[in-house]
Amino acid sequence: MASLKTELILLAALYMAAQLIAQSEAGRKEDSYNLINHIMDPVFYQSNVIPVSSESTNVSMTMQLQLLSIVQSSLSTRYLYRRSQLALYHTIPQVSEKEQTLVTNTRLYMTWEDYYLSWSPSKFGNITSMLLEQDTLWLPDVSIANTVEPSVMIGSVLSNS
Repeated sequence: MASLKTELILLAALYMAAQLIAQSEAGRKEDSYNLINHIMDPVFYQSNVIPVSSESTNVSMTMQLQLLSIVQSSLSTRYLYRRSQLALYHTIPQVSEKEQTLVTNTRLYMTWEDYYLSWSPSKFGNITSMLLEQDTLWLPDVSIANTVEPSVMIGSVLSNS
């Protein structure tokens, strides 16, 4: 009998703990929802507007280029599936000492502070960071040109001649 009573008490304690966790998660989701609505309000945030406090201020940005690999494989076909897009890549030997060329796979990291994407964590369940879709955010216009062929500048557009 004591064993059954102990089991019932433990079961009740587990149920109450599960309820507390569920309420905490629900509160966290509500805080996240409120935060997204706050920072992404179209009245205050537009992805086509540079995120600075005044027109005389610049966006300070850091960039880091990471070398992932030097492409040097035999003729093959590879498929890359990313974000609902299927890309087909043909890879051929891409290192030529004679032509002094080298093909690499790199990753570009960029960081900057978006003036409009700030909030007081205490007002939103102490949330200090948030993951957002990149197509909803302001992104800097960045282009990297490193070609073997000479390039000619035409206005603000880079073109290979």
